[in-house]
Amino acid sequence: MISWQSGQSGYTHLWADCLIQPARLTAATKVAGILDDAQHKPRYQAVAQATGVAWWVIAAIHCRESGADFKTQLWQGDPLNARSVHDPKGKGPYSSWEQCAIEAIKANNPGEEQVQTPPKACWFAENYNGWGYQQHGTNSPYVWAATNWQQPGKYTSDHHWDAAAQDTQLGCAAIWKAMIANGQTLDTTTENKEAKPMATTTQPAPADVQLDQAIATIKHVGSIASMFTGFLPKPWNQVAATIEPLAEDVARWIDAARNQQTSSADVQALIGLTIQHVGALANAFLIKTAP
Repeated sequence: MISWQSGQSGYTHLWADCLIQPARLTAATKVAGILDDAQHKPRYQAVAQATGVAWWVIAAIHCRESGADFKTQLWQGDPLNARSVHDPKGKGPYSSWEQCAIEAIKANNPGEEQVQTPPKACWFAENYNGWGYQQHGTNSPYVWAATNWQQPGKYTSDHHWDAAAQDTQLGCAAIWKAMIANGQTLDTTTENKEAKPMATTTQPAPADVQLDQAIATIKHVGSIASMFTGFLPKPWNQVAATIEPLAEDVARWIDAARNQQTSSADVQALIGLTIQHVGALANAFLIKTAP
């Protein structure tokens, strides 16, 4: 096991330079939105309050273990109402998902670490899944799949290592980067307490309202373009398919411009994605106009 104290520098570096693979951005954005919705987030927050591990950490682990299915154990994705047959075996049955989740998170955090920052969350997620990838000199796909840090190699089942396998799930870091791109603040100190400022009657500034409307309109244009994909002649399908991700990029640029806390790493990631999506659109037009 690698302690947080000894791994802090490495995980901080990996997180700072982490980028979502362009081909996985749409999927990561969708999953990040689902985990943050009203059906999921409150349940993660309840576990966060009981464990000191931020809700978004628990959300990503839940996604990795079972695709965020509340009828399964957070331990390994086995049915909640039965004894588990995969490692760790013999867990359950449980009367609620929260009961299981609290037990699993606490068992994998014997030092009762407060896990409230993305680098520490990366360490915690790898500790939760296991340190086997370290033995093979490979970045854990549990954390880094669908990012620029993913490498070949995967445990395709309990204790079975395949050096050529590629993990096709989203890694935890990709989900967290997508949450940030969606406008979610990964609170580093008080998220598990859900501390909130006192309500006020101050109305949003007109400029903010206009920006929100602009973002919504741009995303709507992208969604309309996506709806036509598959119904147009093949060259135009390729053009339409590139419009939605580019529209999402424009919306993120608008949001980043007014958010002074946007990190340089996230801006660099957005620059890279925008360049790639502009290139894809240009290429699609070249194919369309080719003789």
